[in-house]
Amino acid sequence: MTRALLLAGVLVLASSVTAGAAPEARNGKIAFVSGGDIWAVNPDGTGLVNLSQSAARDSYPAWSPQGTRIVFSSNRTRSRNLWIMNADGTGLRRLPRGGRYVDSAPSISPDGRRIAFARRIRGNQEIYVMNLDGTGLRRLTRHAGIDFDPAWSPAGTEIAFWRTVRHGSAQARQIFVIGADGSGLRRLTWGPDAAEPAWSPDGKRIACVRAGKHAHIWVMRPDGTGQQRLTSGPSDDDSPTWSPDGSEIAFTSRTEGTSSLDVVAARVKGKPPHPAIVATGNRSDALTPAWQPVP
Repeated sequence: MTRALLLAGVLVLASSVTAGAAPEARNGKIAFVSGGDIWAVNPDGTGLVNLSQSAARDSYPAWSPQGTRIVFSSNRTRSRNLWIMNADGTGLRRLPRGGRYVDSAPSISPDGRRIAFARRIRGNQEIYVMNLDGTGLRRLTRHAGIDFDPAWSPAGTEIAFWRTVRHGSAQARQIFVIGADGSGLRRLTWGPDAAEPAWSPDGKRIACVRAGKHAHIWVMRPDGTGQQRLTSGPSDDDSPTWSPDGSEIAFTSRTEGTSSLDVVAARVKGKPPHPAIVATGNRSDALTPAWQPVP
């Protein structure tokens, strides 16, 4: 399988990004996982660098609001815990509250003081929040299934995530939102699989993945209305992440025999534009992109 980093323009009526084009550098770097390490690359394909360089398996990079640090999950110890490092890979340390359970999918609050993450203990996976120094640990969800992929709202008052629920005779992922204090749980999606929520920088939209014959990137309002599909075709798309200016969305795309990391329009009217390639060197397994904020 091969994997590349792709971009597609958002203001489709004004212009479409074609192969070889790239968004302006104001949107910062794109972090992603490859070969068990955290990498970063400029949107134009330059500056590819391995940030974590470890024999361990690192995953799920998440930028701090100022774009100066990255929190990620790693099995550098006997269990998979949360770690933090500077944007250049220095200053690596494990976050407090690590233990013999699995912590993953971190998301840093807009004020940079708290982390929402998924914790699995004895097969049960829930959403937790704690302060960056490891204090104030709080379990937000209580569910017999799986709760995963927390994403803070830009206002810092709510957290979106996906949960497994009964759908007919099977289980399906659906998107929920809960208050940062654990109150006000509400469901946003019904029907086929819906997962991996990502708030737009202005808080007016949530990108997500919806599955039919293939999985594609969709956007909707924070109340679940106005759902609109952004990608199409014989690919399975996931892991959306917004550019800081809200004009583009990075995501992973897989087709038969190939796998790529793409980015598409955040607002599409008519047919979506063709993606443009942003090189990731010889990295063949780029996963879970995270776009660096640029204050």
